[in-house]
Amino acid sequence: MITRWIAIAAVAFCIAGCGKKTGSASQAPADQSAGSSPAVQPPAPNATPVSVQTVQGDTGQMLDQLTQVLRKFSVENRRVPKSLDEVVTAGYLKEIPPAPAGKKFSIEPRKVQVVLVDQ
Repeated sequence: MITRWIAIAAVAFCIAGCGKKTGSASQAPADQSAGSSPAVQPPAPNATPVSVQTVQGDTGQMLDQLTQVLRKFSVENRRVPKSLDEVVTAGYLKEIPPAPAGKKFSIEPRKVQVVLVDQ
C-alpha cells in the first residue's frame, strides 16, 4: 500500500514540475499593439553593417554574402523580411549592391535565401 502511495506521489510531483512556467505564447509583448507586425530590432551593439563585395562576374559570391546577412537578420528578428531594403534599414547591410543588368535581388522566403530574378 505504501509503495502505491509513493508511486502516486512521484507521478504527481513529475506532472506538477512539467508545467509551463511563463506566460502563454498568445500574449503579445506590452510594446506591440494588436495586429501590428513585430518591430525590427537593431543588430547587436557590437555588430556593424556589412558591405557586400561586388566582384565583376562573380554573382554567386555576392548572393552567398547577401544570404548570410539575410539569415542573420531572420534569426535575430525571428522572421523573414519582405525585402532587402528592410535589412538595410535595420542596419545589417550598408547598402544593396547593384544587381547584374536586367536582374534584381529577391528573397526566397522558404529557403531564406537571396536570389536573382528578372526585372
